[in-house]
Amino acid sequence: MREINAISAAIASAVEEQNTTTAQIARNADQAAQGSRDVALNIGSVSQAAADAGAASKDILQAAVELTRQGEALRVGADAFIARVRAA
Repeated sequence: MREINAISAAIASAVEEQNTTTAQIARNADQAAQGSRDVALNIGSVSQAAADAGAASKDILQAAVELTRQGEALRVGADAFIARVRAA
C-alpha cells in the first residue's frame, strides 16, 4: 500500500509540475504573440512615416522645380530690361 501511495504521490507531483510548465509555456507564447503584434504595429508606423516622407519629398521637388522656373523667368525679364535700358 505504501508503494501505491508513493507512486500516486509521484504521479500527482509530475502532473502538477507538468501543469506548471504548461502554464509557463502558455504565458511565454502569449508574450511572444504580444511582441509580434507590437512589432507589426511599429512596422506599420514606420511604413506610414516613410510614405509621408516620400510625399513631402515630392512636394519639395515640385516646389524646387517651380522656383527654378520662376527664377529663369525673372532672369529673362531682367536681361530684357537691362537690354532696353542700354538701348535707350
